[in-house]
Amino acid sequence: MNFLSGRIKQLIDTLNALPADKVAHFASGVVLFFLLVPFMPSVLSLAVVSVAAFAKEAYDLVHKDRHTPDGWDAAATIAGGLVGLFCTFF
Repeated sequence: MNFLSGRIKQLIDTLNALPADKVAHFASGVVLFFLLVPFMPSVLSLAVVSVAAFAKEAYDLVHKDRHTPDGWDAAATIAGGLVGLFCTFF
């Protein structure tokens, strides 16, 4: 196996190890970003995604009886928004 195929396999293994919840948060960030970007500048769209991510985790914190607050969920949502932002540059 050459260097590139080894790295690709390592990336795929890493992605497969991600919890489904984090993947869902990431996808939500991407989708929300692309829903917003036709109506506002892309940097502002990312800001709204970030606020939504933190607001969701704040809601989870207040409703601990039914939800589990997790800062990594917010990070995954914002990462999705960042990917959307980077896609607007190309």
